[in-house]
Amino acid sequence: MCWKSVNQEICGKPTSVKFECADGYEKIQGQPGCTGLKALRNLLATSEELGLSWVTSLVRDAGLTAVLETAGAFTLFAPADGALTAQQLATINRTDSMPFLLRHLVNKRILSSEFDAADVVQTLYGNHHIRLNRYANGALTVNCVRIISPDRQGSNGVIHVIDRALSLTDSSSQTIYDVIAGEENFSVFSSLIDTAEMKDELTTEGLFTVFLPTNVALKQLSSTILKFLETNHAAAKAFVQNHITKAFQCSAAIGGPSTQTTLAGDSLDMTCTADGTIYIGEGIITTPDILASNGVVHAVSAAMIPDNGGYLTVICCTFLYYMASCLII
Repeated sequence: MCWKSVNQEICGKPTSVKFECADGYEKIQGQPGCTGLKALRNLLATSEELGLSWVTSLVRDAGLTAVLETAGAFTLFAPADGALTAQQLATINRTDSMPFLLRHLVNKRILSSEFDAADVVQTLYGNHHIRLNRYANGALTVNCVRIISPDRQGSNGVIHVIDRALSLTDSSSQTIYDVIAGEENFSVFSSLIDTAEMKDELTTEGLFTVFLPTNVALKQLSSTILKFLETNHAAAKAFVQNHITKAFQCSAAIGGPSTQTTLAGDSLDMTCTADGTIYIGEGIITTPDILASNGVVHAVSAAMIPDNGGYLTVICCTFLYYMASCLII
């Protein structure tokens, strides 16, 4: 039995096809495929076999060796070697490594086939939760961090290798509305949410993605348009809705051209390039993956004006007072 890993083109980057024996099997010289049986080892030994030397060392330093060797079952989201930023390494060096590891550890075995957009699981670190996502294009994420090698089986659990460490601090306990209202650089869009009377909607349990134009992005609009949006409920609602989709879209799951429908009913085009830039409409994502309890927020560099007829009618009905707006739009 073999793993077959086939990556299609991702953001224009070259891809490869990789074949390897599935966990529990091994190749026998002179025979095709992976016909030999291989006993599964505990999670610590499995992490060593996978070349996860940094995580393995951290487990030992934290005094969790016996736990990962004999207890379980667990799911370990293990950062690949070199996945941590200098800031994360400095934070771990300043504090106990135990909290860091426990944020990456779940007290049950979870295979990637069980992931769902609404699947939130509790880690071993207090009341800290993580969200697991499986996308139609095959992408897998945990708290919007990409899983690059899923379902590596051990005798007492499973390891999912991730391309960077999970955040030591996040806002996933706050609602989307609270996340936006608490960020100074989002204050203009936050005021438009209030004008649109959408606070209740953005504090519900449904899953949303907000592509949020920053204050700088919104101030690229004419002052006339911005003033009109700030004082007109219908226009503000259409505008805000045009930046929100009814989905949980992590940036790591955008692997090429795709389209989503906004709450305003417009199509929102998104794509990415080989240098990692993600385009949303006419802008780019400047700050990705700000997690909330009911969705995710991405800061973007440009506002997206709705093009549905109803919104334009509202604008043009005020033509005498807002001629500049009509001409610009």
